[in-house]
Amino acid sequence: PLDNGGSEITHYIIEKRDASKKKVDWEEVSSTVVDRRFVVYKLITDGQYQFRVRAVNRYGISDECLSEKVVIKDPYGLPGPPGKPKVIDHTRSSMLVTWTPPLDNGGAPITGYWLEKKEEGGVYWSRVNRAPVTKPSVKGLEFNVLRLIEGVKYQFRAMAINIAGIGPPSEPSDLVEAADPIFPPGAPSCPDVKDRTKSTISLTWKHKQKDGGSPIKGYIVEMQEEG
Repeated sequence: PLDNGGSEITHYIIEKRDASKKKVDWEEVSSTVVDRRFVVYKLITDGQYQFRVRAVNRYGISDECLSEKVVIKDPYGLPGPPGKPKVIDHTRSSMLVTWTPPLDNGGAPITGYWLEKKEEGGVYWSRVNRAPVTKPSVKGLEFNVLRLIEGVKYQFRAMAINIAGIGPPSEPSDLVEAADPIFPPGAPSCPDVKDRTKSTISLTWKHKQKDGGSPIKGYIVEMQEEG
């Protein structure tokens, strides 16, 4: 206070009340405050409060000083949805999923991500990581999902986390089947002429070891006239 009453201020008394109601008694927060700063805990989010402070010296207690009415709000909002996840690699029992950060972080740093999966035709999403993904790899944000069922199609969605909580989920990824990757087969050996007539030629060749991860179903034979 501007006037200490001729004696040094020894401490302050802080009280609060529910300002959303007309007649509510004041509740003491602390009667031993020495500093001119004090943190009031256990307030209700979206609750409306008013505070008053009184100074104390050796001669008694001062008149009150009232604060404005204050609504308790979190200064940060939830983050927005991350980018649509993509499956960049897969096997019969695992999928490597990647995604991009949300465009809106809610005003606070993103502290991690949750990733969820759902089977084709399913209703419920289930979380796949036991702890939030907090550090991006060299390639970016990704998580290797294990223990998938071979032949089942899955899709994934990601959610960002900040100090305010967990944001809304991303758009689901495209469905991807849990299966070993399949590539075009390697080229067979050059054909050899086994037999010939005036109108036919019999050819033979050997198949290379690389079948691309899937059994060879057949061969395409082409010819070209000389010249």
